[in-house]
Amino acid sequence: MKTITININERTKAGKVFLAMLDTFLSGKKGVEIVEIEKSKEEIIEELSKSAKRNITKKYLKEYL
Repeated sequence: MKTITININERTKAGKVFLAMLDTFLSGKKGVEIVEIEKSKEEIIEELSKSAKRNITKKYLKEYL
């Protein structure tokens, strides 16, 4: 399963059109699910920080061990 995240401003014309297109395209389709997740800036920063630390650790281990 693949997950993508798209930020859509529901107040703009383009945002409204995009949401309407998704609704039309995905109505009644199995295997596709729209999931709404709201994250704070702090949560996003924490996730990025953890990811960066993991990548640095992996790179260090490859180079020096």
